[in-house]
Amino acid sequence: MNEKNIKKRNLYQEFMDFIDNIVKWICIILLGGMLFAAMLQVITRHVFPHPLSWTEELARYMMLWLIFLAASHIAKASSYIKVTFLVDKMPEGVRKILLVITKLIILVTAGYFSWNCLDVFTTTSVNEVSPAMQISMQIPRFSLVIGFILIFLQALAAGGLTLLPNEEEEENI
Repeated sequence: MNEKNIKKRNLYQEFMDFIDNIVKWICIILLGGMLFAAMLQVITRHVFPHPLSWTEELARYMMLWLIFLAASHIAKASSYIKVTFLVDKMPEGVRKILLVITKLIILVTAGYFSWNCLDVFTTTSVNEVSPAMQISMQIPRFSLVIGFILIFLQALAAGGLTLLPNEEEEENI
């Protein structure tokens, strides 16, 4: 690789790469567990007279964690769903301005939801339990807190700190 093409990455970006690798493995485990729980539910429903009641709820909570953790990986890769038909037809300067505005909206939105989810998490009843598994509802609610905080931090690591253009941002990932 050419020395010119090597971009300097700061310690924060390296740390977020490490976090992202952990998140990817957790997502793989959650997806496998969710699949297993759903299959177990189907099998017990058709084989036994009394199917397991907790498997559907477990799969739902695993999906919740999977969605928010995977969203942080999407934030790191800047792989959001984008409709760029009009933006692609605009001059380069306008595109750069829209890119900066988009990144700021993502950062502000993720920060806002991080703060509000943390507020809801800390003010709701800790005695509330799920109907089938009888676990604290704080566990599924915490997925929103962790998810939005990771989305915010990964968006910063993916160029949000410097508001890099997309080409440079992709090289940093």
